[in-house]
Amino acid sequence: MPDLTDIAALLAAREWAIEHVHPQPDDRMLRTYGAALLRDFADFLDRGPTFPLPPSVFSALARERADDLTA
Repeated sequence: MPDLTDIAALLAAREWAIEHVHPQPDDRMLRTYGAALLRDFADFLDRGPTFPLPPSVFSALARERADDLTA
């Protein structure tokens, strides 16, 4: 799940874009935010329903995609 500070940062960026008549946040900002969401999702998968699980293929794929977005 996304961290509340990430959501606050995205909302602040959106407000800045609106205030400065910028149509939307730039691609770099969206890639960074998307990568953060993927890493949070991977951590969520590894936590498991009631106890920590070993890293899964799905969490590894999510982390790999997050790295691709920020590269």
